[in-house]
Amino acid sequence: MVTNKIETYLRFAIKGGKIVFGLDNIKIKIRHIKLIISDNSLSEKSLRETKFISEKNKIPLMLSEADLNQILNTTNCKVIGITDINMVTAIMDNVGSGYYLAEGEANGRN
Repeated sequence: MVTNKIETYLRFAIKGGKIVFGLDNIKIKIRHIKLIISDNSLSEKSLRETKFISEKNKIPLMLSEADLNQILNTTNCKVIGITDINMVTAIMDNVGSGYYLAEGEANGRN
């Protein structure tokens, strides 16, 4: 199984408890979220809502071409939030190879 660095960082975030699963949980813990990652199977309505939350709170939004369920070994998870700024920095430094920032998302909050 070939993995890239971002997938490895996401697994580290799970082990460290630095990840929030699902859009509803992201809304609840929005003050702690530093990066939102969504996969390509997210519905159009949920994607609009995720982009709105991202823009309103100045949180970078990263889109994944791969299915987050396979990467994270979960079921029915299409959006995640990362709460650790160091993990976010490492992930943002490795954008590419299946992950890209949503338009206008170059600068997020720190």
